[in-house]
Amino acid sequence: VFAALAQRIIHAHRHQQPFKAIIVAPLQPAFEAPLEKPEAATCRLLMQAQDNALTGLPTSVFAQRQIRGIPDPLEYVQVVSLRKCGRLEGRLVSEQIYVHSKLMIVDDRVAFIGSANLNDRSLLGARDSEIGVVVEASDICGKVKELRVRLMAEHLGWDCKDERLQVFTPMLYNTIKEQSTKNTLAYRHLFHCLPDDTVTTWAEYTQASSSPKALENLTPDQFTAYQEIRGHLVQFPLHYLHKEDLTASVLSKEFLLPIEIFL
Repeated sequence: VFAALAQRIIHAHRHQQPFKAIIVAPLQPAFEAPLEKPEAATCRLLMQAQDNALTGLPTSVFAQRQIRGIPDPLEYVQVVSLRKCGRLEGRLVSEQIYVHSKLMIVDDRVAFIGSANLNDRSLLGARDSEIGVVVEASDICGKVKELRVRLMAEHLGWDCKDERLQVFTPMLYNTIKEQSTKNTLAYRHLFHCLPDDTVTTWAEYTQASSSPKALENLTPDQFTAYQEIRGHLVQFPLHYLHKEDLTASVLSKEFLLPIEIFL
């Protein structure tokens, strides 16, 4: 699936065609134990697969910069996640918003919602059984556009009537990239939230895990960072634990099962 997306980016770059895609994914796969524990082997395996699809293999989306001479694949596709913060018992805390919805909106004309995940297991057509509903708009002012506008407004922290949302322009695409970056930097400064791109090894993971995750009194710098946060968008961490091998160990059940089960 991600190889097909990479090919679409190559095609758009080669023919100088407009193409923009935004993928909203969980910051980290759901897991039942701390990431370093043996019980989290499936989570680590899924993270390794995501890394391969996005950055780690020659066919991956963000490898095209080196292979095809595309200056910046982020001009065509960006991967974002969702996070929120608020007061709990008087202290400022944060947590990810776990993305479990399966939704695709194309050009304000077609929406697909169903059970299929954005992976080979769901979308190649010969493995998992999936079900979904396709909604086609008769014009670009219909319900599909309304759904896209409402979702973008919610996650950008804007009003649905904001004129900037009415057409998905390159400027709006760049605004999403800028705000998600601002939010990521703010959360990093406040909580050193995990997962995060500055954490590439287990040693860095251990150090970041010890950072305070609940703040009672904000320093001036922390308050300034807090004021930068708008909406829910953050950058998906493309380099989290990138220097570690997250594949299953030979002693785990995940090692004995076909890799296709997880992908």
